[in-house]
Amino acid sequence: MSDDRKTGIVSNGSAVSEPASRPPARGSFFFWSNLSVVGGIAFIFAAAYLLPALGFFSRINICAVKSFTGYPCPGCGLTRSLSALTHGDLRACVDAHPLGPVVALWLFYFAARAAWAAFSGRRPPELLSQRGRDICTGAFVVALFLQWAFHLAII
Repeated sequence: MSDDRKTGIVSNGSAVSEPASRPPARGSFFFWSNLSVVGGIAFIFAAAYLLPALGFFSRINICAVKSFTGYPCPGCGLTRSLSALTHGDLRACVDAHPLGPVVALWLFYFAARAAWAAFSGRRPPELLSQRGRDICTGAFVVALFLQWAFHLAII
């Protein structure tokens, strides 16, 4: 009698239960890649929190597009927005970039999904269908460029 665990069928025709899935070993690529995503996003928030402590933060321009062209890019202000948010100043966060809170929520959601995957060993359930994710992405891109056009119009 041969045993085929992938199909779940034994040669005599009776069904075999699937082996229980275990979380990945701590040395696996799946674990470390997801954990590095969590660490990277934590680093982004920590850096945003610490940047104002640097005296030159308000005087430098870290946007390459603005440095070369003199015009802000669609993402100009997101660093300052995240920095204000990490200090609890929602008004300054929205003033720096209106989509800053949306980006912060997306980063937090992405980090939570990666932590779930790293420690449970499986991907978390999807909250939206692919069509829903496409609609949200499209709406964000449209909002980003509308905000940018408005910002360019008032310069």
